[in-house]
Amino acid sequence: MYDLIEEKEIMQKFGIKSRTTIYNLTKNKGFPAAVLNYPKRYNKKAVIDWFNNGGINQRA
Repeated sequence: MYDLIEEKEIMQKFGIKSRTTIYNLTKNKGFPAAVLNYPKRYNKKAVIDWFNNGGINQRA
């Protein structure tokens, strides 16, 4: 099993103001997709790896 991080915690840590931004990051910038939908939760390791590999500056 893997650790999960909630969408609102991601928003706080990265200074994201809207859920639409996370949607756009997932669609266009390779942000990991949610693994659970309500409340949205993401694989914490995948989010950290995405950030460490360049975040929005990497190619999707």
